[in-house]
Amino acid sequence: MKKDFHQNRDDKADDFVLDPSFRKWVLNPDKSSNIYWKDWTKANPSKIAEIENAREILLSIQTIDFKPAEGARNEVWEGITSCIKNGVSEESKVLPLGPHSIISQNGRKQGKNTIQWRSLAASIAILMAVAIILYHLYPTYYGEQSAEKTFMRESPPGKWSTFAMTDGTKVTLNAGSKLTYTSGYNQQTRIVQLHGEAFFEVISDPQKPFIVHFGENRVEVLGTSFNIKAYQDSENSIVAVKTGKVSVKQSAEAVSLTPNEVVVLNDLPLNVKKVDDPSLYFGWMDKQLIFNEVTLEEAMKSISRWFGYEYEIKKPFNRTALYNSKHKNPNLREVMESLSFAYGLEYEINGNKIIVK
Repeated sequence: MKKDFHQNRDDKADDFVLDPSFRKWVLNPDKSSNIYWKDWTKANPSKIAEIENAREILLSIQTIDFKPAEGARNEVWEGITSCIKNGVSEESKVLPLGPHSIISQNGRKQGKNTIQWRSLAASIAILMAVAIILYHLYPTYYGEQSAEKTFMRESPPGKWSTFAMTDGTKVTLNAGSKLTYTSGYNQQTRIVQLHGEAFFEVISDPQKPFIVHFGENRVEVLGTSFNIKAYQDSENSIVAVKTGKVSVKQSAEAVSLTPNEVVVLNDLPLNVKKVDDPSLYFGWMDKQLIFNEVTLEEAMKSISRWFGYEYEIKKPFNRTALYNSKHKNPNLREVMESLSFAYGLEYEINGNKIIVK
């Protein structure tokens, strides 16, 4: 504490309000602070009325559901401090105490006490100061909720992760992917933002459609399982459905997908196709690294994400030649040997970098 309240001082309610340890006890009590202030009130029964008044002031302020930035909080407390220091110093009567509080337990032994009008005036001044300052700082805030926080789940290159959302929806993130959402998820809506690739197993809730935004596209479902591949360094985004039904929207056009259907989002109109080989879209969750008619550049991007290595291509290569290969639980050298043979190139692994030469 900034002040030693064990000493015999003539502290008033406003002094308690300004003390950080007292504010912490009233607004965020813990076992240690409860013990301290219980012992202190027993030792200083004449201060119970002042403490109760200070407590009422702080709780009145706490009812304002507002969480400004640190600078704004400092400005508010400066205004409060100024109002208190210029308060009135007349006397008033005893304020009633709560029957179950630590303060009231000691107050019954003490009986009636007097407190000054300045405490009541300080209480009013504090509320006015808070209202005025917050109004000028945030004039459009009143009646609104505080801004939502944004959370992110990420799987860096070379890593995979599986987790459950608060509604029970299961998400598996591929390497080099991230999912962002706000603290309001599953309250009024279920909206997430995807960068990369993920497989979703959505818990059904007809009142709250599950919506995934990726780039300028979106997928909306009620309850289903599906895969979205939408890496920023890839030309196309792909949505494939395993179970249930999915609505996919690109620009002003929308299509519906049912099990074993896929759509590639690039040029309009959207063209829904049947899935011939499910492993092409869902195999990565079984640790299958699959190359399906990809260029050398596209293959190296996938290898970089899968193993967490950087790469550099020094040799000019045929940009139209396409590569096909499947690897179950692959290791880096196995994949690079296959790729180098197919393209007739050499490579070396230097630290955390693959150099194609």
